[in-house]
Amino acid sequence: MPHKTAEKLEQPDNESEKEFEETFLRDFPHFTAHRNDIRALAAVRRKFNLGRYNDLNVFVLAHDRDISAECVFSRDEENNVVFYSTSKAIKRALEARGHDAKKANLEQHAESERADIFIMLDPEISVTKRLRENIAPRGFVLCRLQTANSLRAHGYSFRAIVEMNNGTPSFSRHDDPTFWKSVEVDSETSFQEASDPDNEGVVTYEKAKQKVREAQDAGISGMSVNNIFESYSKLIKMAEEHNPGAIASGETVLSFTVMIKDKEVTISNINTALPAKKGEHDDDIVVMKKGPI
Repeated sequence: MPHKTAEKLEQPDNESEKEFEETFLRDFPHFTAHRNDIRALAAVRRKFNLGRYNDLNVFVLAHDRDISAECVFSRDEENNVVFYSTSKAIKRALEARGHDAKKANLEQHAESERADIFIMLDPEISVTKRLRENIAPRGFVLCRLQTANSLRAHGYSFRAIVEMNNGTPSFSRHDDPTFWKSVEVDSETSFQEASDPDNEGVVTYEKAKQKVREAQDAGISGMSVNNIFESYSKLIKMAEEHNPGAIASGETVLSFTVMIKDKEVTISNINTALPAKKGEHDDDIVVMKKGPI
């Protein structure tokens, strides 16, 4: 039997096995743990005292053949680190290396258990309802900036950023309430460039334009469809000034009512989450947590 199995591996008898063998041989040597990624994840582990907990479920969306999460979070055997991939070949290659792996698209599928730590460093990930169902209450998410910005609309708070571009990863902006204002678009051009309808929970340029036109028609001063960024920023400021409690609790969609010519005017559904500027912090890791700080 052992020789039969070996022969099958060397000479696959069907197309599926042949495809796996080719992918496995190509991918297997390339799975690696990058030193800086390990340092970055280890810094998060230390900062938030994650090493003191047992039985943590750690979900990792397989990306860029990186297995750094295993090196950091499986130091304690009690923790359960599982890699998820939509590729059967990647799943089998990971298993062949001794990693726990599953074939599943977590953007479309919710597992029976939820992650205490969810690592999703693919910048193209979509923050869908199903994806969020995989994250436990008070769970941590390690992701890219655009993904983190999308999570804000769903009750996730910014905890820190690990900057990766300075040679050695550096941990900064811990629980900084000014973080989002410092990274959001700051001009008409940057707003247009960063606008993306796939960034769920983040206002697009077109949606902002519709809201500016609505406010202009209602008689609110300072509104101009010729400068959407400036006009929409004024609406955000007005909404935040009228809703300090909602801002403090992390809400990003607000409404406000003002008097215009003895008439009450309400502007609703103002999304205060502007896109983050493109090209900044692209390689950095943002730490988000489910629930308020």
